[in-house]
Amino acid sequence: MIIKIGNNVKFVDMDLESIYNNLNARKHFTNLNPNANFNYKFNNYKAINISYNGSANNPERSQMLPFNYNNTQVTTFLPNLDLRNSFTNNINGYFYESKILTSVYYGANGGYTRISNPIVQSILVSPSGTYNYQYVNMEGYTNGNYYFNTYYSKK
Repeated sequence: MIIKIGNNVKFVDMDLESIYNNLNARKHFTNLNPNANFNYKFNNYKAINISYNGSANNPERSQMLPFNYNNTQVTTFLPNLDLRNSFTNNINGYFYESKILTSVYYGANGGYTRISNPIVQSILVSPSGTYNYQYVNMEGYTNGNYYFNTYYSKK
């Protein structure tokens, strides 16, 4: 049996400057990226594994201070210096067993990913038909997806 637990800490500093919006800002992010892994081998032909990874996702410069194209009066890209990290939780696992003498192989694997407070693009259309785009955190919302696979093989 092998159990591993860890955390990766990352510090990110961003200097943001826009001559179009006359904005200057310095953003600092502290990212915690925990991880854990459990692996158990019953024997050489049968094992189970469960792993967890968490990761903080920084907003990109182009999301906080988008380049504003000056070729249209219909579309405006608004800055948002208040963007915060989103956070991804990812859990995966697998099980397999091989019976060599009878040539039987089977197993399963699956996983779940959840992103909390994702960064999305907000679009506001005014009554006059102009579009305002701005990246925002969807506070309290999550995106999730999962998968599950199984297999069985016999000669």
